[in-house]
Amino acid sequence: MHSKELAIFGGNPIRKQEWSSWPIYNEDTLRVLSEVLKSKRWAISSNYLGINLFERLFAQKFAEFCSAKYCIPVDHGSSALLVSLEALDIGFGDEVIIPALTWVATASSVLNVNAIPVLVDVDPLTLCIDPNEVEKAITTATKAIIPVHLYCNICNMTALQAISKKYNISIIEDCSHSHGAEWMGQKVGTFGSLGTFSMQQSKLLTSGEGGAIITNDDDLFQKAEQYRADGRKHSGPPYNLYQTELVTNTISHGTNYCLSEFQSAILLNQLEMLDKQNMIRLKNAIYLDSLILQIPGLKPLSSHKEVTFRTYYGYIIEIDFNFFHNLDIIELCNILVAELNISVNSIYKPINKIMNYNPHIKKRFRLSNYYLEKLDLSNKVFPISEEASNTYICFPHKILLSDFKDLDDIYYAFIKIQKCYVNKKQQN
Repeated sequence: MHSKELAIFGGNPIRKQEWSSWPIYNEDTLRVLSEVLKSKRWAISSNYLGINLFERLFAQKFAEFCSAKYCIPVDHGSSALLVSLEALDIGFGDEVIIPALTWVATASSVLNVNAIPVLVDVDPLTLCIDPNEVEKAITTATKAIIPVHLYCNICNMTALQAISKKYNISIIEDCSHSHGAEWMGQKVGTFGSLGTFSMQQSKLLTSGEGGAIITNDDDLFQKAEQYRADGRKHSGPPYNLYQTELVTNTISHGTNYCLSEFQSAILLNQLEMLDKQNMIRLKNAIYLDSLILQIPGLKPLSSHKEVTFRTYYGYIIEIDFNFFHNLDIIELCNILVAELNISVNSIYKPINKIMNYNPHIKKRFRLSNYYLEKLDLSNKVFPISEEASNTYICFPHKILLSDFKDLDDIYYAFIKIQKCYVNKKQQN
């Protein structure tokens, strides 16, 4: 029997045992890391010793996984966005439309090429960028749109592609949450000019830190490959012994955003597990949806009917706090953490409401008064994004690698809160 007292007030929690671990590794992970150590090739700039680079192998396999022509591995998802913007020759004075509801790196990447992030609100049903708001925000300075496939959803890529074609504006997909997701049978990352991915530790495909760019465009591939490697590119086989595979006979200027051989080896190993893990998450999410819909005041996040394969970076629930004694979102998350022995958080706050969007403190952005004024979000309002950040909570995707009986604990926790919290408030 579960305690009638909430754990946060001294009662017994619904769950004490650990959930499924993340990240996951196996004997093959250890084997490939050992191979990198013994190869004495720890970076793609190291000299050729007769052994293929894991970075090249991962680039090939991830491009195949995404049904893309090219993949360019990079050190972070933020670097993937930045290099993609540079490949499209986006810079000072250009505007890039992004969703207000996203991680700060989407905006920071635009800032880091001295372009202007133009925020627009999201679709209230999916929390992804609203194509209608995108079209309203287009000006003669607009050069790109960065739709972010957020948490467990895909942006309306049919509508965004139509806008892209109508106004001749490039799309850079931010797929950091959506490795393997599909819109109308097509993998995310392949709808725009370029697709970007993060492989940070919490992501569905991870090497601790890391990222990748995919594209089907020959010219953009050549530019992105060089811009992420100090203006160098892979020479291609046959390779000369004791010489680097990266050659400098290019007329380019870049920065070093290369992925290490250790990370590339881990990603190659993790990619072998991704399809199976995504299927398990999907099956468990459908089961958890059925539980959540039985509880008054809760609703799983909706998705478009065109989403033919849904992946889960986070499991998102909308809360009607009238059914939870008018708790605020932080209180509810803290109660759930105590009951379930798992991190539970509110979703992102919109970029205009966070402290780590603050370009005015850096000299590099003080290019002109006009530019600084364009970067100022203090007078911006995004009502749907702001409301969502106060009404949606997020469970980490590792809960979806558990069994049905583990997911039952989430159901019991919400029921317990609805029954118990009012009693505690009355006692106080």
